[in-house]
Amino acid sequence: MTGSSAVCVHATCLQLESGGRSLGVLLRGPSGCGKSMLALRLLDEPGSGLGVDGNAAVTASLVSDDQVRLRPADGELLASAPATIAGLLEVRGLGIVELPRLTAETRLGLVIDHAASSSIDRLPAAVQTRLCGIGLPLHQLDYSMPDAPARVRLLARLAWGDVQLVADCLPQDLAARR
Repeated sequence: MTGSSAVCVHATCLQLESGGRSLGVLLRGPSGCGKSMLALRLLDEPGSGLGVDGNAAVTASLVSDDQVRLRPADGELLASAPATIAGLLEVRGLGIVELPRLTAETRLGLVIDHAASSSIDRLPAAVQTRLCGIGLPLHQLDYSMPDAPARVRLLARLAWGDVQLVADCLPQDLAARR
């Protein structure tokens, strides 16, 4: 696929930033599942550094809501808003709002699919998805959970290498680590 091939997908996209680093995050799911609500929460609530030395807060800016234009370029996937909806966010029960914090284009590094909490594995295996022929890490998240914004920021910290998953550690092993 060439760098000029682009597709539009039903999703919401944000760019997360911390300490000069950025990461594009694509939130997918059916209409009404809370993609825009989670985006609003991430835009409004910058997260802490999770106690990781020297890490600044993780902030978010909107790339696109409802429709996201995806374009492969040089082995990466770039996300942007279609011109007709750039800077707009749907806030259910309020209406369409225009936001001042906008990122025109971001490099996608993470895809998150909406799922009910009861269907998400407690300790999931690493999974990838392919969009426009490019592989990206895929995670599941219940967008309505109170800690959903913190989990998205934690996924960014994992992608940046600020924190690590502990391999081969089962919940019962945690007691032995104390």
